[in-house]
Amino acid sequence: VHRDVSPANVLLTGEGTPKLADLGLAVFVGEAAERAGTPGYVSPEQSRGEAVEARADVWSLGAVLFRAATGRHLVGRTVPVDEAELEAARAGVGTALAGCAELAAVVAEMTCGSASSRPAASEVARRLRALRGVPGATLRQHLGVEAACAPERRLGNVVAPEDGFFGRESERAELLRLLEAHPVVTVHGPG
Repeated sequence: VHRDVSPANVLLTGEGTPKLADLGLAVFVGEAAERAGTPGYVSPEQSRGEAVEARADVWSLGAVLFRAATGRHLVGRTVPVDEAELEAARAGVGTALAGCAELAAVVAEMTCGSASSRPAASEVARRLRALRGVPGATLRQHLGVEAACAPERRLGNVVAPEDGFFGRESERAELLRLLEAHPVVTVHGPG
């Protein structure tokens, strides 16, 4: 289980194929682990520190898809996830994604508060493939979403995630200290 599916960890190849990055929080299915991840994208059960299975990542991907399609967060950054807020957010998914009923339905199911009620990853993949004919920009235009253009925060030339992060505080503090002391250069493009 990845445990940190968030916009910052979904990378796109030059052809637009998504790749999941940063396996630093991954655990085996059913393994208990510390509460950690990106607020707003952590499943309810993970935010409570419970053992997780693959459907925790399904929830997180649903939150990522909602953000990609609407430019808004599905839920706030509270940890653990506030159940009342989650239910209110899920009730609004159909309205927020009214321009694409199929996407609204799959996102609503993916973000169900109960892991056992969420679809399996293979079912999500099948349903998302059916939507593949609608390019991202076209889908956003179809949904009437304006692109959110927030200025980026940077550490050297590395973009700092706007969503924050919780867990592994000592490692994060050491990493930030090192980044501030030693600028990082990243190279993008074909290897």
